[in-house]
Amino acid sequence: MNDIALETLEERLGHRFADRDLLLCAITHTSYANEHDAESNERLEFLGDAILQACMTISLFRRFPDATEGEMSQFRARLVNAESLAGLGAELELGPSLRLGRGEAQSGGRTKPTLLENASEAVLGALYLDAGFEPCFAVVSRLMESRLDTLDQVAKAEGASAWKDPRSRLQEETQRQHQQTPTYGGVSTGGPPHEPTFEVEARVEGKVLGRGAGGSKREAMRMAAVDALERMEKDP
Repeated sequence: MNDIALETLEERLGHRFADRDLLLCAITHTSYANEHDAESNERLEFLGDAILQACMTISLFRRFPDATEGEMSQFRARLVNAESLAGLGAELELGPSLRLGRGEAQSGGRTKPTLLENASEAVLGALYLDAGFEPCFAVVSRLMESRLDTLDQVAKAEGASAWKDPRSRLQEETQRQHQQTPTYGGVSTGGPPHEPTFEVEARVEGKVLGRGAGGSKREAMRMAAVDALERMEKDP
């Protein structure tokens, strides 16, 4: 691949490589590497996968402050699945840039989703090695912005409350109905010292809205909020 082609790819990425050999390696498929005694992009692909996961985890953590671990995991899975990464590779026009072996090129390798997916991850791995995490994060955030915006729309369509912690949802509901913030009071603590069980009540204006139990005060408060929300739904 000539320097002009590499420059075009750098422009699409929005980053000029200090070490272009990294970028060249990122677009080198194993079929080409085997035919030309070169290094393939497999190691960079492995690294890029981890970098992308980290970047999306940070973005989701910031964008959805009330989402649970499970919800953020589901969102991240939507962002970094094979289809999404193959689409990213197509957007970056990696297909024409790939260095492929003769057989792979003749069999349509430049449009194969798997090769585009792997190359996308490898390019991000190369970018991280060339510039460090912060510049890499900035590029990833820009490239994935439309996908993150789509997740925002999905969250709104499914109801904002679906992404909020029960305590946050209860607080919104009690402020709406009573103009008060709920309080949580300890009812009792049981169980052995090494495995205590806490029971907590959620109250507003002295009225018990719900009760919950858990292995920690935080979990008990969460379950009390869940119980309160369920009761309020049945008897608004």
